[in-house]
Amino acid sequence: MDRGREQLETAEAELEEALAQLAAAETRVDEARDELAAFATDDVVFRAVQLALLETDDLSDVAIRASVQDGVVTLRGGVENADERDLAVSVAKAIPGVVAVESEIAVATEIDSESEPEPAADAPAE
Repeated sequence: MDRGREQLETAEAELEEALAQLAAAETRVDEARDELAAFATDDVVFRAVQLALLETDDLSDVAIRASVQDGVVTLRGGVENADERDLAVSVAKAIPGVVAVESEIAVATEIDSESEPEPAADAPAE
């Protein structure tokens, strides 16, 4: 039993060390992102956002356009559902240099449920 307890304690100590190393690495990544953001121009941010959107598998079949002004990314286009819209926003927010993300992405399910057919312009009103 003592051997098993000793192995467990060793494994727990190794896990704690690994978690500490992971936390330190995450801190270094965050610091690097902050440094990179200081040098990110709107053109650089635009290209990074477009590339990230194109490389995201769940967004490969949607057309989303991005524009960037003073680090604020505006996303436009249409998607099938809110999950795709939310994913696109999350992808853009993760790019270093992005100050904020504004979504003007139309969601097909929301458009269908909100719009009622309007009469044609030359149709008589009832």
